[in-house]
Amino acid sequence: MSTSPENISYKQAYEETLVHMEALSQENKELKQKYEQLQFEIDQLKKLIFGSRREKFVSSESSEVLQPILFEVPEIEDAVSSKATVKVSYERNEKHPSMEDKKERNCFPEKLRREDIVINPPGTDISTGKKIGEDITETLAFKPAELYVKRVIRPKYLLITEGGKSIVQGKAPERSFEKSHVDPSIIAQIIIDKYIDHLPLDRQIKRYERLGYRISDSTIGNWVKAASAFLSPLYDAHKKEVLESHYLHVDETTIKVLDTDKKNATHQGYYWVYQCNASKLVLFDYRRGRGREGPKSILKDFKGVLQTDGYQAYNEFEDYEGITMVNCMAHARRKFHEAQANDAQRASHALTEIQKLYAIERHIVEKKLKEEEKKQYRKEHAIEILNALQKWMQQAYTEVLPSSAIGKALAYSLVRWNKLSYYAHTDFIHLDNNPVENSIRPVAVGYA
Repeated sequence: MSTSPENISYKQAYEETLVHMEALSQENKELKQKYEQLQFEIDQLKKLIFGSRREKFVSSESSEVLQPILFEVPEIEDAVSSKATVKVSYERNEKHPSMEDKKERNCFPEKLRREDIVINPPGTDISTGKKIGEDITETLAFKPAELYVKRVIRPKYLLITEGGKSIVQGKAPERSFEKSHVDPSIIAQIIIDKYIDHLPLDRQIKRYERLGYRISDSTIGNWVKAASAFLSPLYDAHKKEVLESHYLHVDETTIKVLDTDKKNATHQGYYWVYQCNASKLVLFDYRRGRGREGPKSILKDFKGVLQTDGYQAYNEFEDYEGITMVNCMAHARRKFHEAQANDAQRASHALTEIQKLYAIERHIVEKKLKEEEKKQYRKEHAIEILNALQKWMQQAYTEVLPSSAIGKALAYSLVRWNKLSYYAHTDFIHLDNNPVENSIRPVAVGYA
């Protein structure tokens, strides 16, 4: 049977319609994915501007978690082995303070100077009486700081002897700041206020003005700059001690820096921060950029464990002999926290399993497990969770779009999994890099 031109035309139109519908379906799918991604980005932006920065997560697998019990909390082993819920336990010792405890709370340290105020009975001649006791009430008092002028007086004397006359005078003491009439005591206080208590220089200027003397911006800045030159040898010794550690937490943060050639202008600089895990000493290394040149220069002779986030500048150290790279579980967790709006079910599962890992670490701290005990506890509890979570992530990644938020979260963890889970095979490496991040936070308060 021959096919008529009319049938061919209908068949061709039908096939073209199918192709067109398939193309429209694919386009609709791509647009939907793009819409979901844009909506996710909008939600993240709204959260950044208006929402809380906290990343608190409560597992949705059990309604019991939403109503935590204060006193009857299960042991941590039950929390980490449970397939359905994660319950974090804290021990609270309920103790009613005795009178002795109250007295102890009201006692101030003996090193504080005491200023006694004696109050005798008014209108009574106490010279005829005998003291049989006394009541003492202590209150904590404060004397405001004081600016004062230290005067160094060097008298001149005319000595008349058989050999003749001569003028004598004591030698002027050496001054740390020869071209400035400032005592080291106030410079030390300025440095402590700025770098320890994070009080910016402009606020310090206002405080000193209230005390009776105004210090100009340029003057106080020059004082700090001059003091830094005196402290350079101390910084070099500090740097040497930190870098001789065999386990460093590393991170970086931005800082606004005043331009020297343009008034009131700033540029963005970077603090690269290295924290010794053992001593908790922190080294700040300033660089104008965020390139790998900074850590490459500082860590050229380092041998040991480097714990970092997933920033690519650290990748180079994977090829360095004697360096073991480990990553931060908190950064992996953050990716899933952000992906909850995109795929709540998968993100919540990952967060629940990571929460179990943190519960294990809290238990280790609470029970004060050390060395081999700590390593053994991680081996018995954490490694099983990590292995199961890795297999789940590998399967989940085949079921999601790589460009989606959940896809990116899964990919971030999977490519770094060995570095994320390495800690569980040791007794000294942290689950995350939070120690150094906590050291960085004050920079945002006090860099002005």
